Amino acid sequence: TGRIKIEAGQIHLIDGGAIYNATLGLGNSDAILINVDDELTISGGFDMPWQEPDLERFRFLPSGIFAVSGGVEANTGNSGQIEIRANQIILKNGGQINNDTYGSGNGGSINVFVTDTLKAEGKHARDNFIYFSGIRSGSRNNADYAGKAGNLLIEANRIILNEEAELSTEATNAEGGNITIVT
Repeated sequence: TGRIKIEAGQIHLIDGGAIYNATLGLGNSDAILINVDDELTISGGFDMPWQEPDLERFRFLPSGIFAVSGGVEANTGNSGQIEIRANQIILKNGGQINNDTYGSGNGGSINVFVTDTLKAEGKHARDNFIYFSGIRSGSRNNADYAGKAGNLLIEANRIILNEEAELSTEATNAEGGNITIVT
């Protein structure tokens, strides 16, 4: 997929609002570049109306910014980098910034530059699933060919994490990414 570039005074992604860039095949996805003069707020999500037990995990769609390398087979592309520059970022009620790989492609890095405050707080509980507010990268495939999780770089004047909010990387069967925090 192509590059996503957004420049705005403010951005509010609420009730399932999302910016999403993904690859589901051999090609790589490109970067998500966001420059916000003032505040980026990501909050809550959207409850899907279906009742299918096999799709229970997908009944809630969190608000957020997502880069994904999809597919569970070998030979999938890499997910693109997420880079965000803002004066303030607020993630609440399950709001997320995620970069995940589900196949053999590597996850891209997440680079966040905040002039003032990065604040993440709260979660959204939906049936047996909990969606924590935060920034994370992950490798979600347990196969031998699983791609690596991307790195996190967070630069902010102040970072506030409340109510189980997360800054994390994880991997099921590959290398997790590095986390660098500069305040």
